[in-house]
Amino acid sequence: QAAIWAQGGVDGTGPARQPGQPCCAGIAMRAALAAAWLTLRLPSSTAKAAPPGLTPGLAAELPVLTRTGLDYCPPIEVSFVDFACVDNSSRAGFFAFLFRRAEEVLWAIANAREAGRLGLGKTGGSLSFLESAMLLLCWMHLDCAFQGDKEAESYWVSQFIVRCREMQMRAPAMPPEENAVDLCMDLEFLNSVLAHVRSYVLSEANQSEEGDAVHAVYPPDVSPACKGRTGAVLGPMRPLTRREVPPDMYTLSVAMKPLVAMMGLVIEKGPGGFVVNLGASDGECQAQGVVMDAANCAFDSGARGVAVEGRRGWALDGRWPSVEVHSGYITPWNVSEIIKASLKSQGAKAIDLLKIDLDHADCTFAEEILRRVPTPRALHVEYNRALPPPIIFREHFSERTLDSFAQVDDSWHVFGSRRHWIGCSMQAWNDVVAPHGFELLQADFQDLIFIQAGLRDQLGIEMPPQRSLFDHWLDAVHCTVPGRYLHGLQHHARFDLRALAEAGPQDRCRLAAAWWAHEGDAELAELSC
Repeated sequence: QAAIWAQGGVDGTGPARQPGQPCCAGIAMRAALAAAWLTLRLPSSTAKAAPPGLTPGLAAELPVLTRTGLDYCPPIEVSFVDFACVDNSSRAGFFAFLFRRAEEVLWAIANAREAGRLGLGKTGGSLSFLESAMLLLCWMHLDCAFQGDKEAESYWVSQFIVRCREMQMRAPAMPPEENAVDLCMDLEFLNSVLAHVRSYVLSEANQSEEGDAVHAVYPPDVSPACKGRTGAVLGPMRPLTRREVPPDMYTLSVAMKPLVAMMGLVIEKGPGGFVVNLGASDGECQAQGVVMDAANCAFDSGARGVAVEGRRGWALDGRWPSVEVHSGYITPWNVSEIIKASLKSQGAKAIDLLKIDLDHADCTFAEEILRRVPTPRALHVEYNRALPPPIIFREHFSERTLDSFAQVDDSWHVFGSRRHWIGCSMQAWNDVVAPHGFELLQADFQDLIFIQAGLRDQLGIEMPPQRSLFDHWLDAVHCTVPGRYLHGLQHHARFDLRALAEAGPQDRCRLAAAWWAHEGDAELAELSC
């Protein structure tokens, strides 16, 4: 295998390939595809042209971030041009397909690493190459915004060439540079490369060191903020299943060790436990062996409570003998009355678990509930993973959004390319629940678990070392594969989310504020630090 892969990528931990040196020996993919490849020889110059003009008055507000690894797409200096043409492009569907294929490859890498089949070096090398391919794909995806203006087109070409050469340097199957032919604009070629890397991970990976079964973590040349992250977790790992709506979306298991311990306590109480599930979906606990809704699992185990689901198509009535079902959309101002009425009718005095996954203004619902009902012992909530601490992002409750939900089978269809502007950020959630005595127990790709301090000792769970919320976010979201690519988050963002992880706290807030000013809707949400 290539030395660059064995050494973990171009991140300073191993030797980079020298000009003219083949990247990989013994991998013969190129010959089989040669007849279909687009041929375009690389120009010799890689000098960068000046970027096109920024949004007026914005340039002075943007921090300058210097990277030693793979650059951003789009670069910070052009992150706030008009990308409206991208969604209307005739190629948009194929690009979406390729990004989903890339997420499949990332999951293959993650699963192989967690199974102990892929060592640290090969994991880093695979991820380094895949990131360079994704950046090239991103640059092609956004090219329509740089057409029609000579200066902008010159900038696009120069940037595209740089990214193409980055990919060639990291590729598992590219020819020596003196015979190089530029295949970077051939989307079918990129699709074949993704398939090849997935095959490599699934079939050719060697056994790694004994006990070396941890989460796959991005190497520093993908994101310097991940340097030193080990991937060690509380386990179990993250099994996943595939959903049909929206197409090719993966659902992760929520049954990691701390939540399992907490649910064990609820289940032991049997009929004595009381659970509130806001967003019960179809009522299923799991699918294909993957735990999808811990609150539904508690109901299946005999816990009492109330289940709320806005979509009336789900047949939840009578599913659980000790659970009251509320079908139809709710508001932050009537949800407390629904919960209090259920507590009273079932003779319960306390809430063991409150789960909130309404896909809309979740922390606004939580605020109202915590003001008006007995404080739950534990909270299981979905959060906006795009925006790291200390960024406070809160979606406002909107009847307009509920009306949109009512028109579709799955709320994800409403979010579309704005899925990074929904829900509540990790910092926003912490600010809402901390005054009520909650502390963060667990963070994963999609959900946060908060518990009351007294419950920690009762569960016998050793809390992780004291760390900042930002460190929790780095481990749970940014550095762990697939990270920002999960559910198409990066694909739709039009802003490289790595910049938020790699900037200091003040610059992080300035970048998020600029992005929000460019895309946001103050009627629907607010962003602050």
